[in-house]
Amino acid sequence: MSDADLFSGPAAAIAANAASGVPSFDPAFVALCHREASGQPIDAALLYRVLRDHRSWRAHVVAAMPGPGAAAVRALQREDVRARIGSGGLLEFIRGGWGEGVENRHGGMVDGLPVIPGGWAVLEPVTAFVSGRHIELLARLIEAMILRRGEIWETISAWTDGQADMIVNIPPGYMKSLIANVFTPAWVWGDKDSGTSRWIFWTYASDLTIRDSRKCRSLIESEWYRWLYPEVELSDDQNQKGNFATTRHGARISLSVDGLGTGAAGNHVMMDDPHNAQAATYSDTVRNLTIENYRTKMVNRQRPPNSGMRMLIMQRLHEEDLTGYLLRTGRWFHVCLPTHYDPEHPYLCPFDWRTKKGELLWPELFPEKRVKMIEAEMESDDIIAGQHEQLPTGKTGSIFKREHIRYWPVERPLPRFHLIVESWDPALKEKQQNDPTAMTTWGVFTSDSGRPAVMLVDALRRRMSYPELREEAVRLWNRSFGAAEGIQHALGAPLIKPDDWDDRHVERRDAGRQPDFALIEEKASGIPFLQDLQRAGIPAQGYDPGRLDKVARANAVSHFFKNGLIYVVGVNSNGKWRAVDWAEEVIREWISFPKGMHDDYTDTTTQALAVLRDLDMLRIHTDPSDDADDGFGDRAAPPPAQNHYLM
Repeated sequence: MSDADLFSGPAAAIAANAASGVPSFDPAFVALCHREASGQPIDAALLYRVLRDHRSWRAHVVAAMPGPGAAAVRALQREDVRARIGSGGLLEFIRGGWGEGVENRHGGMVDGLPVIPGGWAVLEPVTAFVSGRHIELLARLIEAMILRRGEIWETISAWTDGQADMIVNIPPGYMKSLIANVFTPAWVWGDKDSGTSRWIFWTYASDLTIRDSRKCRSLIESEWYRWLYPEVELSDDQNQKGNFATTRHGARISLSVDGLGTGAAGNHVMMDDPHNAQAATYSDTVRNLTIENYRTKMVNRQRPPNSGMRMLIMQRLHEEDLTGYLLRTGRWFHVCLPTHYDPEHPYLCPFDWRTKKGELLWPELFPEKRVKMIEAEMESDDIIAGQHEQLPTGKTGSIFKREHIRYWPVERPLPRFHLIVESWDPALKEKQQNDPTAMTTWGVFTSDSGRPAVMLVDALRRRMSYPELREEAVRLWNRSFGAAEGIQHALGAPLIKPDDWDDRHVERRDAGRQPDFALIEEKASGIPFLQDLQRAGIPAQGYDPGRLDKVARANAVSHFFKNGLIYVVGVNSNGKWRAVDWAEEVIREWISFPKGMHDDYTDTTTQALAVLRDLDMLRIHTDPSDDADDGFGDRAAPPPAQNHYLM
């Protein structure tokens, strides 16, 4: 039989439609056709090699030789999909591995055969996958932590000292749970370790972690996954709704804050939404329960230590949530992805691809119109700031607003101060878990508009032993601030100005002004400090806040901020004001109060402002003509002549 005679049967359709030329030019294909024409069995290995070299023939061979052709093409497709996932990583696994232009769902065709829906299409057969840059980033971050190589890993490792520990803050609804809890372990088992790694998953509620466990098991038991990774088999010995294992001793174990702890451990630890969003936002008790649960249940779950990755992925709810707790350790790499990009966000992510202020995180699924609709339904600036912008204290503050603060140019000499007060919040224990000692120094002066104002001129926060605290207080007392010839109260002057107050109670100095008195709250930790300062010759005064709590005290002096009487030293860069670094630390605490991590600076601030108010050194003008002249009143913005004092 000649080669020409071979094309009278099914192979003729192949020859007529093959895009790569005449099949008879390929000796291997000629041999196959000889076997087909003579009714002999097709050599599967030879057919596999032919179709590997001539991809465009696959559909034609399937049509001409349905049995052996389909088997060979499926084997080649499996090889191709695994290769794509091997090079494309977790993101390609989520997409299904079929490559560009292939419809990854029922009804799709490739190489003349129906597509086996994979990845996303297994779990969401109706809903189309909508990709986004943040999904790509999350996939690359997880790959870097698993594989421990590449530029991303080098950046992470430099921060964590070689530990694969990461915090990801991201809004709800952005696929974080599916990526972290469902796709990641299935991808690692199939593409990386053949089902040998052990995984621990932890969230605030058992029904949520079981939900993700079921999805992960459904993915692994799907036709696509079993075809693609036949070496990964689930064990019959442990196949529960929350926990399951592989025949190669890998495992996926579900834990929760509201469930009982077990002695289970794993190479990889995923912590997804450990807080109940509604309860943890406003309840210290609920929030602290999660942190205590982490400390007692989760810290030692990774065994052997550093044998895999540990990831916390959540939305921000409070400065003292688990993210805040772990950030204080200084050793977790932090990835913060707010809904809107802000170049001045305090937790800028080095991998954030966005460059323009307000740029959206997932515009393909959450365009601006949809984001605004969601925010309108949330009806809470605090919740929006935390859950969506990853700023649990808000951008401007709830009691004290950033836009109400005035700025004194750093290059301009400080004014003459009429009164300077040190305000202390001492902590007499130096252990890390205790609050630090805080102090702010305030100078009263006359602003350019002729009104009394007060300026933050110094701040200190540090954990110190009591001898160190006493020595530091004496050292700080001997400093001077402001211009020469400021009016100085006589040492030991009472806090309440007497009726016969006159020049007998003041003196003049030639170089700046020292503090007039020190304020210390009359509480257990403050009384010994107060007495020691008095014995050292420092005019220290006790302050009794009465029955007012911290929030009430802050509200009682917030109008001084609102009316533009509070100044800090600042720098004007391209028409925009920012505080100098040490003052910015204080401002961040002000605007985070009462939801912030610390309130020490705020306590010293409210204490000082309350006393200055009682001394009548700081007051709000009620004469409408005064407000019209200086541009303050209830307005945040001053008249044009005063704009250089504002951000």
